[in-house]
Amino acid sequence: MSYRYNYHEVIVMSFSSLIPNIMVEDVSQTLDFYTQILGFAQISVMPESGPPVWTMVQRDQVQIMFQSRATLTEEYPLFQDQLIGASLTHYITVDKVDDLHQELKDQVKVIRDPHTTFYGRREFAFLDCNGHVLVYSQLVDLPMD
Repeated sequence: MSYRYNYHEVIVMSFSSLIPNIMVEDVSQTLDFYTQILGFAQISVMPESGPPVWTMVQRDQVQIMFQSRATLTEEYPLFQDQLIGASLTHYITVDKVDDLHQELKDQVKVIRDPHTTFYGRREFAFLDCNGHVLVYSQLVDLPMD
């Protein structure tokens, strides 16, 4: 539950999901990468025939949308000169992170090998076909001092 303070009153509201809409140059190439390499399933595409300009993929509970630069900048002109990839990391909570690393290490550009963090996660980072940083992360037990 989230709380927002408004004139000393507490308003209770609930958020249910966050689905990023990520700008890419080539939606088809991105769709191939996420479905063929990362194991996501395409759940929607626009247009239904011809080269796609937008798509949504899903794997288990994780959903991601991808939109072409051309159509996204029509909607949000401020993105026109933005670099794709930028300074954003996408953390995806997974099971068996080391197994996923073994499965993907020869198919993706790993930029941070598997490691255990001070905040109790086992994770590794890699680039998608657009230069976006994806981090696969798994909760682990840290040793007690």
